[in-house]
Amino acid sequence: MLALISLTLSAALVLSAPAPTTTRTVLSSPTVSNYVAGTLLIHKGGPILPKVQIYPVFVGKVQDQAGWNAVYNTLANSLQMAVLFGQYDTPTQKFSYGKVVKSFPFTGSDKGTSAEDVVKALLNSGAIKPDNNTYIPVHYGPEFNSFVGGCANSCAWHSYVSWNGFRVAIGMIPDCAVNCGIGGVTRMDQLTCPASHEFFEAITDPYPYAADGWRQAKTAKSNWTDSNEIADLCYTCQYMTGPTVSQSNETPFGTIKLAGYDLKGADIGAQNPKSANGCTNLCKSEPLCSSFSYNYDTKTCLLKSASSKAVSSTASAIFVPYGFGIAAGVDLIGNDLSTLPSTDASGCRAQCQVVPACVAAIFNSETKACILKSVIGDPSPVPIATLVIPSQYIRLNGLGSEGKQIRWYWAVSDIDFCQLQCTSDPSCIGMSYDPNLYHGSCFLRSSISSLAISNTDLYVRYGTGTVPGVDYIGNDISSGPATDQEDCRGQCNAVNECVAGIFNVAEKLCILKSALESPTLVDIAVLVVPARER
Repeated sequence: MLALISLTLSAALVLSAPAPTTTRTVLSSPTVSNYVAGTLLIHKGGPILPKVQIYPVFVGKVQDQAGWNAVYNTLANSLQMAVLFGQYDTPTQKFSYGKVVKSFPFTGSDKGTSAEDVVKALLNSGAIKPDNNTYIPVHYGPEFNSFVGGCANSCAWHSYVSWNGFRVAIGMIPDCAVNCGIGGVTRMDQLTCPASHEFFEAITDPYPYAADGWRQAKTAKSNWTDSNEIADLCYTCQYMTGPTVSQSNETPFGTIKLAGYDLKGADIGAQNPKSANGCTNLCKSEPLCSSFSYNYDTKTCLLKSASSKAVSSTASAIFVPYGFGIAAGVDLIGNDLSTLPSTDASGCRAQCQVVPACVAAIFNSETKACILKSVIGDPSPVPIATLVIPSQYIRLNGLGSEGKQIRWYWAVSDIDFCQLQCTSDPSCIGMSYDPNLYHGSCFLRSSISSLAISNTDLYVRYGTGTVPGVDYIGNDISSGPATDQEDCRGQCNAVNECVAGIFNVAEKLCILKSALESPTLVDIAVLVVPARER
């Protein structure tokens, strides 16, 4: 992509269907979530960089320049690179692994020097002798951020320069880690997100608009995005490595932990992210993954499908993600709220989701019963039981919101991914989701303001969610005095049927609600969301 408008477009690679044609149905890679079904990549006749030779250039105070050489060597020899073999070859070129040839510090003091000018200076000096596999990523130090637009409009881009009748593929990667990339890691780790994004686009479409390579087909569903390239069709970066896990046996964000158990069978694949936290994104990015186990001795994450079964293990723990996780063969002892009929585990999860005090549910495949739980109690291996976990967020239909935006994800096919990202960011208090904007867009927010009745949905977290300026008509359980909004939240927590409280700021009144159906904007109202565990 020539100019990335989104602040969090991802570094990702896309798997294709196995059919050896020049039209590919984009599915998912081991580290990339699904996007909009039915979107196609086609080869438009241009060249690729089949055996990429990389010449990183560092302009200004780029941190850890030797580290960047290692990053590019890793990318050029990665599993993601191997995905391209055969599937994204052209009739005349075949992908293979590449390498970093040499890197160059660039000491020019002119902060208006463009990536094109930097590359041409190196070419003219003879420092780089390009061929049909050359890719030159130009990294800028943070002192150049004002030159690249303050990082507000471009995470990174790739293009080419014409030199002596020859085209040379280039990338421009500014130091925009604040707005681009993944959270919870080092600044350089964040920058690997846009850098790897441009890398995979550059080798599959090195000379955009001059000789297009692999690009998105124009279809009924994607007629606005026919210029998209391979990494634009994915929406998040994933960890290739991570911090070493401590023996504190931490619980990854967005999951519940069942210590002393492993999941047997139905392995999707073993991963080694060095940390249980890294497994969560890996699981969410794999369509078949419903839970994972982490072995603290070998520091190995095993992604599991819904057909795996729980067994005892002293070295492992099972992690079940909120919103989409399933752990077959697991029961939770005690703390039953109610038992309802259900046809399957997904239906059981949906029933739990709408009951405010339900924190988990057990589906009995033999009796077709759904047992709602008020507490995550001690686990017990039971072959006919399946544990399902509801979302951590309450959905407020028909509400649009402004407020401070942390980041924007697009081409998001389901809300689970957005919720996972919000859960992993301590500053995120909620998100708005529009399924019709750019094939699904979610906006993570650290504050919520300027509400409007709209076609979007607002999601706020159970236990802490607060939305000023909205009331909901009807479905009152009771009303009574409250000193402030947190007092109102506490009153809602004490009533199992309460899905939210409305605090009237002017009258110091708390109205408990059993359902949220018809929003209305009221300046003196504040909606507060109770905790799930009562």
